[in-house]
Amino acid sequence: EWLTDDPFPRCIADRLPDGDITSETELLVERSVVLLTDLIRRFFSERGQPPDFPQLDDDSSLASFQLLSLSPLGPLDQLKALSLPDPSARLRFLIESLESEITLFDALSGADEPYQQDD
Repeated sequence: EWLTDDPFPRCIADRLPDGDITSETELLVERSVVLLTDLIRRFFSERGQPPDFPQLDDDSSLASFQLLSLSPLGPLDQLKALSLPDPSARLRFLIESLESEITLFDALSGADEPYQQDD
């Protein structure tokens, strides 16, 4: 429910429960960390020391949100990811996006070692 915009837009929202964590979710968290770390390493390869990767929460659901916040996804992709029904779906979307980002980064930077997607 939208409230008056005084002094800024406000609303009353219901909290939606997150979807279930499956046996696949932890593997997807690990894969997302590998890809995000790889993208960060590539970005900083000629720019100095990359920042330390932050500690993720042990809860895979919360970790999926943390990984999204650390990713280079734009606002529309972030919104799309947040609208997905469960952590595994969010992480699969993130993995696909990170793989695309790495491929694009390599193409634009003329990388000597292009990204090879695991099948």
